[in-house]
Amino acid sequence: MSTRGCPGQCNYCMCNFGRNLRIRTIDNIFEEIEYLLENYNIDHVHFVDDTFITTSKRVEKLCENFKNRYKSLTWSANVRADYVKKETLKYMADARCIFLAYGIESGSPAVLEYMKKGVTVSQASNAIRWTREAGITMATYFIIGMPCETKETVKETVDFCKANLVGGEFFFATPIPGTELYK
Repeated sequence: MSTRGCPGQCNYCMCNFGRNLRIRTIDNIFEEIEYLLENYNIDHVHFVDDTFITTSKRVEKLCENFKNRYKSLTWSANVRADYVKKETLKYMADARCIFLAYGIESGSPAVLEYMKKGVTVSQASNAIRWTREAGITMATYFIIGMPCETKETVKETVDFCKANLVGGEFFFATPIPGTELYK
């Protein structure tokens, strides 16, 4: 983890580390990676942060380390579609980022608004297109069954997947204790 917490307001998320974002220093992250290399001979790192891309400058510094100091490592991350930029994705690919996981959640603007996701359908489409253009593989995740969901909104999500050529992994909305959705 390179960060803890997420400033997102998604009503279904348990947000294990709270809403305040705490960012580890680049040196601290690579001290841990160095330890993993020395003790476990790793060849890949996956960042499980809720919010990996916080700023382009931070990601560029991480990429510089992967590119210049850790040439044998590939890496991947969980990312939000509203934080990615075309240029940043190209920089990440050049630093051997090979996979990104996107929580798209829905192809329906109404459902995304209900979820308080803070991401638009067009931002999600752009993120998918730019990720492909950068040569990075990806997974997309969706949630079906929010209280506002209808046959029409499910169809919007299916149409989104078809239009963006993503299969997606689908999960049922689960009201986790402590979340706004549960209440």
